[in-house]
Amino acid sequence: MTLPGVENMPGWPAGAAFVGFTYLDPQVGVSAKGGPEGMPNVADQPIMTVRDPHGVALTAQEVAALKLPAVPTWLQHFGPQPDANAAWRSDPHLQGRFAPGFPDDVQVMVHDGEPRRVKRQVELCWVRLVAQEPSPRRLLIQNKDATPLSPQQFDAAAQGRALYRGRLLNTPTQLHDVKAGDELLLLSGAGVGHPVMVTPEYLQQRPLWGIQPCSTCGFSEALDPPLVLVKTRFPDLKPDEAMEHFTSFCPLGCGGMQLFSLERTQ
Repeated sequence: MTLPGVENMPGWPAGAAFVGFTYLDPQVGVSAKGGPEGMPNVADQPIMTVRDPHGVALTAQEVAALKLPAVPTWLQHFGPQPDANAAWRSDPHLQGRFAPGFPDDVQVMVHDGEPRRVKRQVELCWVRLVAQEPSPRRLLIQNKDATPLSPQQFDAAAQGRALYRGRLLNTPTQLHDVKAGDELLLLSGAGVGHPVMVTPEYLQQRPLWGIQPCSTCGFSEALDPPLVLVKTRFPDLKPDEAMEHFTSFCPLGCGGMQLFSLERTQ
């Protein structure tokens, strides 16, 4: 990258632009190391570090003309670097939610399950996204007569909703089942401002159920797999009985209601 305005610094070579390599410092965030344009070995032996740089990215032709390496030798000391083309960078549900200087860190609703069952509340914790995973079918119910969306309507409603894998960066204060360093699965586009943590069991059952988003906050997922919700609400249900439709208070505590409907076609 080049950095406009640096040429006005005392002692800077006249007319020389700053040429540097942008990277993520785990301690202080996005940074750049480099020096004056034309300085020998400017990439591997930088003389200047800039924090939170706002410069202009070099084209591949400019990098080749300046004979810059693809990756400088010192970068290994700062650990794994973010992928500028990672899917979450363009997820419309995550725009503006990443930590300043840490473009892969986002606050996620982390939990041990539905609060009414586990007696512990949802917490917002920082998660560093590391990969995108195949997203399950997430059927929504939006009609007043509780009929699910058609496949075409569903595809439009689900656009931009994705499943990611990330590493939990801080230990929750009152949850029992998750701790810092754990790898979590999370869904974006859950109808509220933050992604929500999900379990493999939830993802396995999710394609079988349509969910009508909360009537108050719009939350369109659940914190327990639907069959666990059924057992929690209907403990006397016999093994040979099935609950195909039921309502539930929103697990986020807003006082609204959600509707769950089992898809017969699955």
